[in-house]
Amino acid sequence: MEEKFWQYFSYGYFIIQTVCIFIMLEFLLYGFPHFTCFALVFLLFYELNKKLIFKPRDKKSLQLN
Repeated sequence: MEEKFWQYFSYGYFIIQTVCIFIMLEFLLYGFPHFTCFALVFLLFYELNKKLIFKPRDKKSLQLN
């Protein structure tokens, strides 16, 4: 259980760090993060939804009796 926690923690930390780097680069280039901010937030929610909420089901549970 503890190993799984640290995997999720490192995954989340990597995503947050990447988002912050892209937003800071857009602040430096354009003065306001126009596209990257919204695109990265959308991708973040999509990936977290895919990884954390929807777990793959085993094949036996999908078969009909």
